[in-house]
Amino acid sequence: YLPNESTTTSHPHPLSRVWAWLSSVCNLTNLTPHTDITASLLLSLLEVAGYKMFENYGKQFGKMLLLIKDKYFPHLEYVKREEGPMLRLEVFLNTAILQQKINDPRHTATFVGGHTS
Repeated sequence: YLPNESTTTSHPHPLSRVWAWLSSVCNLTNLTPHTDITASLLLSLLEVAGYKMFENYGKQFGKMLLLIKDKYFPHLEYVKREEGPMLRLEVFLNTAILQQKINDPRHTATFVGGHTS
């Protein structure tokens, strides 16, 4: 997860770098999707940093999610090999866009070996 802004150490990947990476994803000439790994990377990044991105960028981040869904997602569909990564990303994007928020990952239960941690 991303640390709070009030910590004394700086995070090696600040939100501005996350924004730059997402922007490069949206610019199709800079990053062409590669099978299902691109969908998995996008989902992982959004699950971890999405809450803070909405917190800091607000509606602009919501617009970025719409851009990913409407303009980039069709390119992912073209190169997909399995349904799973694309379906998970699609559900996540649709939920985030509809709710205009992403849950804080520090408050989301994860399952490890069948148990919540």
